[in-house]
Amino acid sequence: MSDRAMIYCPTCRNLAKITSNPVLNAVELVRDPDAMRCANGHVFPDYQTLMAMEPELIKLIPKETPGPNDTKVEVWVNKDIWTQFSAKYPAQVNATVESILRLYLVGEPVIIDGGQASHLRKLGVKTGSEMVAALEVAKTLEAQLQTAEEKISLMQSLFQGAGVQAPV
Repeated sequence: MSDRAMIYCPTCRNLAKITSNPVLNAVELVRDPDAMRCANGHVFPDYQTLMAMEPELIKLIPKETPGPNDTKVEVWVNKDIWTQFSAKYPAQVNATVESILRLYLVGEPVIIDGGQASHLRKLGVKTGSEMVAALEVAKTLEAQLQTAEEKISLMQSLFQGAGVQAPV
C-alpha cells in the first residue's frame, strides 16, 4: 500500500511551468517500498535525489476532531479577536481553548501578552521553567545584596565608632 509523501512532484511542477498546465501543480508523490513516485510515472529512487530538486512540501493542515469525552459549548467572544485567532490558528481552536481551561483548573496560570513575551525572548527567556529560574536567581541576588548592605552598614558604624572615616 502506498502512503502520501506530503510532497508535490517536482518534475510535474516544472512541466506545469513549461506547458502552463495548472493541473500538474497539484500532483503528489506517494511512497512505495522502493521509491517515491507520482501518478504520471516520475520516480525518485532515493530521498537525496528528490531533495536535490527542491520540491515543495505539502503543508499539513490538522483537522480537529472531538474526543469521546468532549462536549460542545457556546461562548461569546469579541468578533475581531475571534477573526484574528481563527485566521492565525485555523485548526487549533479546540486544543488551544482546552489548554487554557486546563491551566486554570490546575492552578493559577500566568498569562503574558505578546510584547512581554517578545521582551523575555530578547532577554534569553523562552520557556516557563526559564522564567522561574530567572526569578529564583533574582531573589537569591536580592538576598545577597541585602546581606552585603547590612555588612557595609555594620562596618561603617564600626569605623565611625573608632573615629575613622569609612572607605565606602
